[in-house]
Amino acid sequence: MKTLGQVSGRKRQRVQVVRSGLAFPAKKVAVADKFKKAMYNRMVDRVQKILREAGVTEEEVLADFEAHRKTRC
Repeated sequence: MKTLGQVSGRKRQRVQVVRSGLAFPAKKVAVADKFKKAMYNRMVDRVQKILREAGVTEEEVLADFEAHRKTRC
């Protein structure tokens, strides 16, 4: 889990980015696992819909990810 600074409106606050890519406040606020799972599922559904509408295949996504992974530091 990474803790990053994030600009939110005018004030700067720290957020935690969990493995799924979701960002939560870095304060010690308990976020229910049910909530995290629900948010993750909504995110996945939305991304799948966007990719399907754009005509992007799973093979294209995997190839793009692999190409990116080879070039990052």
